[in-house]
Amino acid sequence: MAEPIVFIDIKENEERARLSLQQRLEGLEKRAKDSVLSLSERHELDELKKTADALKKARRQTPVVVDPLYKALQEDLRPYLNTGGQDPAIGPHLEGMLPSQYKDGGNPGYAGLTFRERAFAAVYGVLQRDGLSNPEHSRFKSEVSVALAEYNNDAELYDAVLKTLVEDPDVTSRPEALTKRWVIIAQNLSKSGVQADDDKLPIYIRSGIEDVVSPGTDDTPGFATEIMLPDLEAGTVVEIKANNLRAAQAIFFASMMEEAGLWAVRDKIAELFQYGYLPFTRGFAGDYLYNVVLRKVAVRISEEERRTLYARLFGVPGGNPMMNGGGYREFYDHLDLAASSVVTLLRDLNKSENLIFINQERARKSLRDLAAGLSLHAYGVAYFAAVELQKEINDISRFLGDPEVQRMYGANDMWQVIDQVKIAELNMRSNTTRAKTVANAVAVIIRWCAKNAGALASSSVIRIIDIEELRNPRMSRPVEALSDPTDYDLAVACEQYLAMTSQGEQTIQRLGTNPVEANIPSSQPVRIPQVARDALESVGIPFGRRS
Repeated sequence: MAEPIVFIDIKENEERARLSLQQRLEGLEKRAKDSVLSLSERHELDELKKTADALKKARRQTPVVVDPLYKALQEDLRPYLNTGGQDPAIGPHLEGMLPSQYKDGGNPGYAGLTFRERAFAAVYGVLQRDGLSNPEHSRFKSEVSVALAEYNNDAELYDAVLKTLVEDPDVTSRPEALTKRWVIIAQNLSKSGVQADDDKLPIYIRSGIEDVVSPGTDDTPGFATEIMLPDLEAGTVVEIKANNLRAAQAIFFASMMEEAGLWAVRDKIAELFQYGYLPFTRGFAGDYLYNVVLRKVAVRISEEERRTLYARLFGVPGGNPMMNGGGYREFYDHLDLAASSVVTLLRDLNKSENLIFINQERARKSLRDLAAGLSLHAYGVAYFAAVELQKEINDISRFLGDPEVQRMYGANDMWQVIDQVKIAELNMRSNTTRAKTVANAVAVIIRWCAKNAGALASSSVIRIIDIEELRNPRMSRPVEALSDPTDYDLAVACEQYLAMTSQGEQTIQRLGTNPVEANIPSSQPVRIPQVARDALESVGIPFGRRS
């Protein structure tokens, strides 16, 4: 018994349509929980749920199709292929197999394909070839009849080409075909005057597929095969690790707390306590200073180690230059670009759909570059350091918020304590408001990237930000935004970051509409110890030397 014929592009288009349906359904269900759906969206959600339920209940003999092109052709070809009947032109396909190939009592293989099925598949391929596969296109219905006429005018040749494509062992090892490639080859042969009964037809078809026959030879018609360029993204892995981004989030937050003076103020108070200038009584504050700050100084992360970590992840000056591995010097450039792109998308929501699509892609690209750069540099010790720094920040915040510490400086909260000590004891300028706002805003941006790491790493996901969520926002509480940010939280965080870093409107417009190329390697280079380099060079293998 012959194997059933599978039309690969029909199968793949169905898979893409189902994925798109699932993503849209999840997005609407998420927004429905927040009660922000419009009337039309609620109707759309009901229809999507019905379709999803039908897909779950579908069986082999009663499959369900969601591919819009296939469904449109079932209806639009009905007057031509099923005259006098109300049923669709042909039934639903099953994973690219037309009804005759999978139905009980059917006849798998080319011989079992009915005329209606061959005509349907040909029209499907012609519309894809001509870039008219969207049923919403104004010319779609008229082009359906044109495509059918193309097939009918030379049906014998088109059928012969299809038979060769799915049966000739020199052409294929499996009964599979791409409708688009089939009609391109058949069209080119038809234009070259090749007949269906030509003895050299298999040779011409193989030449059309392999593109090895030069035009103008005496025994072979000169026709061009379909140009199919390779997908350069298919073999590329943009590695964005969510754990690395979560570590980067904590370390950036720590770097802003360092800028605010959290550690410097804690250490200054400990110094004054050690010399007897601050008489703490028994309680949390005194115990913390004595047991944690003074006695365990050797086991805590030092300031140099912290600044080395900041330099490696964010390219800021400071720390040990021999230990930071060059650092992610483009971090702030990529951050500015990502924030500006998201803000531009937010501000242009009421403009044309084409502009929204363009801004959406710019935002995706810039956020992807930022996430890839952070993921690349936040490896190794970063995660463990992030855990330690998070604990230190919590402990210092509790210490500076202790009532005894606040009474000593006449403060109402920890930030007033920081301002008092920085100005009076350290002779430093106060910048706590900026540091707090930037810390929270960038932490939300990085956390959003971690939450969407899979989508950012994929080259196929375009709608990375839910436009409807931006139009009907649900603002999270600050704690929620830091751990599970929504798309609207991302947009607000980008606005706050740009406002606190004094980015003017012209800068935002320039960065948001004129993205730059990010030069991020796909992986971290393996660092060879010096002893291994010496061993290689001792046996005549130069390592890392330029000629």
